[in-house]
Amino acid sequence: MAALAHSLSTFLLGVFLGLFSLSLAETLNSYTRWVIPALLIAIGFYFIIQHHRHHHFHFNEKQKLDQAGATQVVTLLVFMMFLSPCLEIEAYFLMAGTHGWPMILTVGLLYTIVSVLGITFWVYLAQKGLHRFNWHRLEHNTGLVSGCILIVTGIISFFTH
Repeated sequence: MAALAHSLSTFLLGVFLGLFSLSLAETLNSYTRWVIPALLIAIGFYFIIQHHRHHHFHFNEKQKLDQAGATQVVTLLVFMMFLSPCLEIEAYFLMAGTHGWPMILTVGLLYTIVSVLGITFWVYLAQKGLHRFNWHRLEHNTGLVSGCILIVTGIISFFTH
């Protein structure tokens, strides 16, 4: 449910951005050629900078939740996942918008499938014992990885778009 909520909000925002990009692409050719790749690179640098400013909380692993508490946590998680769309992918919706509706929908569908399956897979692995490993270091580097991917995509876009 949380993965679907997250994907839905990302898709809705992405369609809006794709339509915005589509409307500008028809009138501003330089926008599609230079601005979008530059935006991908700028967003990538933003994520790298935010990576170094990131703070988050930790649950006390010894805390136990009763059924009502667990339901509240799941409900809050679904709600928060809806309110936190994947901003890294939104730049790709901007790029897709320059190619029309089919590309916007393709990016949205691909993102939804990969996100829901990926989140579900990681939760499944976590329930099967992945929690025995220390993934804390990898968690702290997700912004860095996302930022680098966006920068590389922006640079490639300068030459392929």
